[in-house]
Amino acid sequence: MLKNGDHISGDIILMEGANLVLSTSYGGDITISKDQIQTLESKQPLMVRQVGQTQGAVESIRAGPRGNVQPAVGVGLNFVDLNNIDQIMKPQPDLKAAIWKGNIDLALHAEKVKTEKDNVNLAAQTSFVSGPWRHSAIAHVREDDDEVASTANWSAEYSVIRFLTDRWLWEGGLSYKKDQIENLQTRRKIGTGPGYQFWDDQLGNFTVVALLNRMRFGYSGGGSNTFYFTSARWDFKRYLVGRKFEFFASGELGRPLSDIAYYAYDSELGLRYSVTEWASLNLKYEHAVVAGKSDNSNLDSARYTAGFGVNW
Repeated sequence: MLKNGDHISGDIILMEGANLVLSTSYGGDITISKDQIQTLESKQPLMVRQVGQTQGAVESIRAGPRGNVQPAVGVGLNFVDLNNIDQIMKPQPDLKAAIWKGNIDLALHAEKVKTEKDNVNLAAQTSFVSGPWRHSAIAHVREDDDEVASTANWSAEYSVIRFLTDRWLWEGGLSYKKDQIENLQTRRKIGTGPGYQFWDDQLGNFTVVALLNRMRFGYSGGGSNTFYFTSARWDFKRYLVGRKFEFFASGELGRPLSDIAYYAYDSELGLRYSVTEWASLNLKYEHAVVAGKSDNSNLDSARYTAGFGVNW
Protein backbone atom coordinates (compact mmCIF):
# COMPACT_ATOMS: atom_id res chain seq x y z
CA MET A 1 0.00 0.00 0.00
CA LEU A 2 1.29 3.45 -0.96
CA LYS A 3 1.03 6.60 1.14
CA ASN A 4 -1.47 8.05 -1.36
CA GLY A 5 -3.83 5.14 -0.66
CA ASP A 6 -3.15 3.12 -3.83
CA HIS A 7 -2.86 -0.64 -3.49
CA ILE A 8 -0.38 -2.43 -5.77
CA SER A 9 -0.33 -6.23 -5.95
CA GLY A 10 2.54 -8.42 -7.08
CA ASP A 11 5.44 -10.54 -5.88
CA ILE A 12 8.13 -8.78 -3.85
CA ILE A 13 11.48 -9.47 -5.52
CA LEU A 14 13.79 -7.11 -3.66
CA MET A 15 13.83 -4.08 -1.39
CA GLU A 16 17.23 -2.51 -0.85
CA GLY A 17 18.37 1.07 -0.46
CA ALA A 18 15.68 3.45 -1.65
CA ASN A 19 13.80 1.10 -3.97
CA LEU A 20 11.33 -1.80 -3.97
CA VAL A 21 11.19 -4.13 -6.98
CA LEU A 22 7.79 -5.74 -7.52
CA SER A 23 6.95 -8.37 -10.15
CA THR A 24 3.42 -7.84 -11.49
CA SER A 25 1.23 -9.74 -13.96
CA TYR A 26 0.16 -6.51 -15.67
CA GLY A 27 3.42 -4.55 -15.95
CA GLY A 28 6.31 -6.94 -15.41
CA ASP A 29 8.94 -5.80 -12.92
CA ILE A 30 8.24 -2.30 -11.56
CA THR A 31 10.35 -0.18 -9.22
CA ILE A 32 8.75 1.86 -6.42
CA SER A 33 10.53 4.42 -4.28
CA LYS A 34 10.70 3.29 -0.66
CA ASP A 35 9.57 6.69 0.66
CA GLN A 36 6.24 6.27 -1.18
CA ILE A 37 5.39 3.03 0.64
CA GLN A 38 3.05 3.05 3.63
CA THR A 39 3.25 -0.67 4.42
CA LEU A 40 3.84 -4.11 2.89
CA GLU A 41 2.27 -7.53 3.14
CA SER A 42 3.44 -10.90 1.79
CA LYS A 43 2.01 -14.36 2.39
CA GLN A 44 5.12 -15.89 0.83
CA PRO A 45 8.23 -16.11 3.05
CA LEU A 46 10.88 -13.48 2.34
CA MET A 47 14.46 -13.02 3.49
CA VAL A 48 14.30 -10.02 5.85
CA ARG A 49 17.42 -8.35 7.26
CA GLN A 50 17.02 -5.56 9.77
CA VAL A 51 19.53 -2.81 10.60
CA GLY A 52 22.39 -4.20 12.67
CA GLN A 53 21.87 -7.79 11.54
CA THR A 54 24.56 -9.58 9.54
CA GLN A 55 22.17 -12.26 8.30
CA GLY A 56 18.51 -12.13 7.49
CA ALA A 57 15.70 -14.48 8.50
CA VAL A 58 13.05 -16.06 6.29
CA GLU A 59 9.76 -14.58 7.45
CA SER A 60 6.28 -13.71 6.29
CA ILE A 61 5.28 -10.04 6.45
CA ARG A 62 1.98 -8.60 7.67
CA ALA A 63 0.88 -5.01 7.06
CA GLY A 64 1.36 -2.63 9.97
CA PRO A 65 0.62 1.00 10.87
CA ARG A 66 1.85 3.76 8.58
CA GLY A 67 5.53 3.24 7.76
CA ASN A 68 5.69 -0.12 9.58
CA VAL A 69 5.43 -3.84 8.88
CA GLN A 70 5.07 -6.88 11.12
CA PRO A 71 7.57 -9.68 10.30
CA ALA A 72 6.96 -13.27 11.40
CA VAL A 73 3.18 -13.68 11.36
CA GLY A 74 1.84 -14.95 14.65
CA VAL A 75 4.76 -13.78 16.83
CA GLY A 76 3.15 -10.94 18.75
CA LEU A 77 2.72 -7.37 17.57
CA ASN A 78 6.38 -6.58 16.91
CA PHE A 79 6.10 -3.80 14.36
CA VAL A 80 9.25 -2.72 12.53
CA ASP A 81 9.79 0.64 10.82
CA LEU A 82 10.52 0.21 7.12
CA ASN A 83 13.55 2.49 7.55
CA ASN A 84 14.98 -0.06 10.02
CA ILE A 85 14.96 -2.80 7.38
CA ASP A 86 18.16 -3.02 5.34
CA GLN A 87 16.95 -5.59 2.87
CA ILE A 88 13.97 -7.71 1.86
CA MET A 89 14.68 -10.37 -0.74
CA LYS A 90 12.75 -13.16 -2.41
CA PRO A 91 14.63 -16.43 -1.77
CA GLN A 92 16.09 -18.20 -4.80
CA PRO A 93 13.95 -21.02 -6.24
CA ASP A 94 14.51 -24.48 -4.81
CA LEU A 95 17.25 -26.46 -6.56
CA LYS A 96 14.59 -28.96 -7.65
CA ALA A 97 12.99 -26.32 -9.88
CA ALA A 98 13.87 -26.11 -13.58
CA ILE A 99 14.85 -22.59 -14.72
CA TRP A 100 15.80 -21.39 -18.21
CA LYS A 101 17.13 -17.88 -18.79
CA GLY A 102 19.41 -16.01 -21.16
CA ASN A 103 20.01 -12.97 -23.33
CA ILE A 104 20.88 -12.02 -26.92
CA ASP A 105 22.85 -8.80 -27.55
CA LEU A 106 23.21 -7.07 -30.92
CA ALA A 107 25.86 -4.37 -30.89
CA LEU A 108 28.24 -2.23 -32.90
CA HIS A 109 31.81 -2.70 -31.80
CA ALA A 110 35.22 -1.17 -32.34
CA GLU A 111 38.05 -3.69 -32.23
CA LYS A 112 41.77 -3.03 -32.03
CA VAL A 113 43.99 -5.88 -33.24
CA LYS A 114 46.48 -5.85 -36.09
CA THR A 115 43.73 -4.37 -38.26
CA GLU A 116 41.42 -1.72 -36.83
CA LYS A 117 37.77 -2.09 -37.82
CA ASP A 118 34.22 -1.19 -36.85
CA ASN A 119 31.93 -4.20 -36.99
CA VAL A 120 28.65 -5.74 -35.90
CA ASN A 121 28.64 -8.11 -32.94
CA LEU A 122 26.00 -10.73 -32.08
CA ALA A 123 26.29 -12.47 -28.71
CA ALA A 124 23.95 -15.04 -27.18
CA GLN A 125 24.10 -16.56 -23.71
CA THR A 126 21.73 -19.04 -22.10
CA SER A 127 21.61 -21.27 -19.03
CA PHE A 128 19.36 -24.08 -17.86
CA VAL A 129 19.19 -25.18 -14.22
CA SER A 130 17.57 -28.45 -13.19
CA GLY A 131 18.17 -29.89 -9.75
CA PRO A 132 21.90 -29.84 -8.94
CA TRP A 133 22.83 -29.45 -12.64
CA ARG A 134 23.49 -26.19 -14.47
CA HIS A 135 24.10 -26.05 -18.23
CA SER A 136 25.45 -22.90 -19.91
CA ALA A 137 26.14 -22.01 -23.54
CA ILE A 138 27.70 -18.87 -25.04
CA ALA A 139 28.17 -17.92 -28.70
CA HIS A 140 29.66 -14.87 -30.46
CA VAL A 141 29.58 -13.98 -34.17
CA ARG A 142 31.33 -10.83 -35.41
CA GLU A 143 30.80 -9.55 -38.94
CA ASP A 144 33.43 -7.29 -40.48
CA ASP A 145 33.23 -4.82 -43.35
CA ASP A 146 35.63 -6.73 -45.60
CA GLU A 147 34.30 -7.51 -49.11
CA VAL A 148 35.79 -11.01 -49.06
CA ALA A 149 35.18 -12.37 -45.55
CA SER A 150 31.67 -12.13 -44.14
CA THR A 151 32.84 -13.12 -40.64
CA ALA A 152 35.92 -11.82 -38.88
CA ASN A 153 35.76 -14.25 -35.96
CA TRP A 154 33.39 -16.40 -33.95
CA SER A 155 33.40 -18.51 -30.81
CA ALA A 156 31.25 -21.03 -28.96
CA GLU A 157 31.41 -22.36 -25.40
CA TYR A 158 29.51 -24.97 -23.40
CA SER A 159 29.85 -25.90 -19.73
CA VAL A 160 28.02 -28.15 -17.30
CA ILE A 161 28.12 -27.75 -13.51
CA ARG A 162 27.17 -30.30 -10.88
CA PHE A 163 26.60 -28.88 -7.39
CA LEU A 164 28.09 -31.18 -4.76
CA THR A 165 26.79 -29.03 -1.89
CA ASP A 166 25.02 -25.65 -1.71
CA ARG A 167 28.39 -23.96 -2.44
CA TRP A 168 30.87 -26.49 -3.81
CA LEU A 169 30.59 -27.65 -7.41
CA TRP A 170 32.39 -29.49 -10.21
CA GLU A 171 32.54 -28.06 -13.73
CA GLY A 172 33.39 -29.48 -17.14
CA GLY A 173 33.38 -27.60 -20.41
CA LEU A 174 34.69 -27.07 -23.92
CA SER A 175 35.18 -24.10 -26.23
CA TYR A 176 36.22 -23.25 -29.78
CA LYS A 177 37.41 -19.86 -31.02
CA LYS A 178 38.15 -18.90 -34.64
CA ASP A 179 39.86 -15.67 -35.76
CA GLN A 180 40.48 -14.88 -39.43
CA ILE A 181 42.61 -11.82 -38.69
CA GLU A 182 45.36 -13.04 -36.37
CA ASN A 183 48.15 -15.56 -37.03
CA LEU A 184 46.76 -17.56 -34.07
CA GLN A 185 43.53 -18.57 -35.80
CA THR A 186 41.95 -21.33 -33.72
CA ARG A 187 41.84 -22.22 -30.03
CA ARG A 188 40.22 -25.47 -28.93
CA LYS A 189 39.85 -26.20 -25.22
CA ILE A 190 38.39 -28.89 -23.00
CA GLY A 191 38.69 -28.67 -19.21
CA THR A 192 37.34 -29.74 -15.85
CA GLY A 193 37.80 -28.84 -12.19
CA PRO A 194 36.27 -27.83 -8.83
CA GLY A 195 34.61 -24.53 -8.02
CA TYR A 196 32.92 -22.53 -5.27
CA GLN A 197 29.81 -20.34 -5.47
CA PHE A 198 30.06 -17.49 -2.97
CA TRP A 199 26.47 -16.34 -3.49
CA ASP A 200 23.54 -16.59 -5.89
CA ASP A 201 20.49 -14.48 -5.02
CA GLN A 202 18.24 -11.69 -6.31
CA LEU A 203 21.19 -9.27 -6.17
CA GLY A 204 23.49 -11.36 -8.38
CA ASN A 205 26.04 -14.15 -8.16
CA PHE A 206 29.75 -14.85 -7.86
CA THR A 207 31.48 -18.13 -8.76
CA VAL A 208 35.15 -19.11 -9.03
CA VAL A 209 36.40 -22.33 -10.68
CA ALA A 210 39.90 -23.89 -10.93
CA LEU A 211 40.40 -25.88 -14.13
CA LEU A 212 42.84 -28.32 -15.72
CA ASN A 213 42.57 -27.90 -19.50
CA ARG A 214 43.80 -29.46 -22.72
CA MET A 215 44.34 -26.75 -25.37
CA ARG A 216 45.13 -26.87 -29.07
CA PHE A 217 46.38 -23.77 -30.94
CA GLY A 218 46.01 -23.64 -34.73
CA TYR A 219 47.94 -21.16 -36.92
CA SER A 220 47.29 -19.52 -40.27
CA GLY A 221 50.32 -21.32 -41.77
CA GLY A 222 48.81 -24.73 -41.01
CA GLY A 223 50.83 -25.62 -37.89
CA SER A 224 49.42 -26.41 -34.45
CA ASN A 225 50.40 -26.99 -30.81
CA THR A 226 48.65 -29.16 -28.20
CA PHE A 227 49.37 -28.71 -24.51
CA TYR A 228 47.90 -28.70 -20.99
CA PHE A 229 47.40 -25.65 -18.81
CA THR A 230 45.83 -24.68 -15.50
CA SER A 231 43.45 -21.77 -15.19
CA ALA A 232 41.12 -19.86 -12.88
CA ARG A 233 37.72 -18.79 -14.17
CA TRP A 234 35.37 -16.28 -12.53
CA ASP A 235 31.78 -15.16 -13.13
CA PHE A 236 30.42 -12.11 -11.27
CA LYS A 237 27.06 -10.33 -11.57
CA ARG A 238 25.57 -7.56 -9.42
CA TYR A 239 22.23 -5.77 -9.81
CA LEU A 240 22.07 -2.09 -8.86
CA VAL A 241 19.42 0.63 -8.38
CA GLY A 242 16.46 -1.70 -7.92
CA ARG A 243 17.73 -4.15 -10.59
CA LYS A 244 17.59 -1.49 -13.31
CA PHE A 245 21.33 -1.81 -13.85
CA GLU A 246 23.38 -5.01 -14.06
CA PHE A 247 27.15 -4.96 -13.69
CA PHE A 248 28.86 -8.14 -14.89
CA ALA A 249 32.43 -9.40 -15.16
CA SER A 250 33.68 -12.80 -16.27
CA GLY A 251 36.97 -14.19 -17.47
CA GLU A 252 39.68 -16.82 -17.33
CA LEU A 253 43.42 -16.57 -16.61
CA GLY A 254 45.60 -19.58 -17.43
CA ARG A 255 49.21 -20.69 -17.43
CA PRO A 256 50.46 -23.48 -19.78
CA LEU A 257 52.32 -26.43 -18.28
CA SER A 258 54.89 -26.06 -21.09
CA ASP A 259 56.81 -23.21 -22.71
CA ILE A 260 54.26 -22.74 -25.52
CA ALA A 261 53.24 -19.42 -23.99
CA TYR A 262 53.63 -17.48 -20.78
CA TYR A 263 49.92 -16.98 -20.07
CA ALA A 264 46.49 -16.71 -21.70
CA TYR A 265 43.77 -14.31 -20.58
CA ASP A 266 40.14 -13.73 -21.66
CA SER A 267 37.76 -11.32 -19.95
CA GLU A 268 34.48 -9.48 -20.37
CA LEU A 269 33.34 -6.44 -18.39
CA GLY A 270 30.06 -4.64 -18.91
CA LEU A 271 26.98 -2.77 -17.78
CA ARG A 272 23.40 -3.58 -18.82
CA TYR A 273 20.42 -1.25 -18.36
CA SER A 274 16.90 -2.73 -18.32
CA VAL A 275 14.58 -0.66 -20.50
CA THR A 276 11.70 -3.11 -20.02
CA GLU A 277 11.36 -6.58 -18.50
CA TRP A 278 12.68 -8.12 -21.74
CA ALA A 279 14.69 -5.34 -23.44
CA SER A 280 18.02 -3.82 -22.39
CA LEU A 281 20.88 -1.57 -23.48
CA ASN A 282 24.44 -2.69 -22.90
CA LEU A 283 28.04 -1.54 -22.89
CA LYS A 284 30.87 -4.12 -22.93
CA TYR A 285 34.64 -4.32 -22.95
CA GLU A 286 36.32 -7.59 -24.00
CA HIS A 287 40.02 -8.37 -23.85
CA ALA A 288 41.92 -11.46 -25.06
CA VAL A 289 45.66 -12.01 -24.60
CA VAL A 290 48.04 -14.87 -25.42
CA ALA A 291 51.50 -13.67 -24.36
CA GLY A 292 55.07 -14.97 -24.25
CA LYS A 293 55.04 -17.14 -27.39
CA SER A 294 58.55 -17.89 -28.68
CA ASP A 295 57.55 -17.39 -32.34
CA ASN A 296 56.12 -13.91 -31.58
CA SER A 297 52.63 -14.97 -32.74
CA ASN A 298 51.14 -13.35 -29.65
CA LEU A 299 47.53 -12.20 -29.47
CA ASP A 300 46.30 -8.97 -27.89
CA SER A 301 42.76 -8.09 -28.91
CA ALA A 302 40.54 -5.47 -27.24
CA ARG A 303 36.91 -4.91 -28.19
CA TYR A 304 34.37 -2.24 -27.15
CA THR A 305 30.67 -2.77 -27.86
CA ALA A 306 27.43 -0.85 -27.38
CA GLY A 307 24.06 -2.20 -28.36
CA PHE A 308 20.57 -3.53 -27.68
CA GLY A 309 19.62 -6.83 -26.04
CA VAL A 310 16.70 -9.16 -25.45
CA ASN A 311 16.42 -11.00 -22.11
CA TRP A 312 14.33 -13.90 -20.87
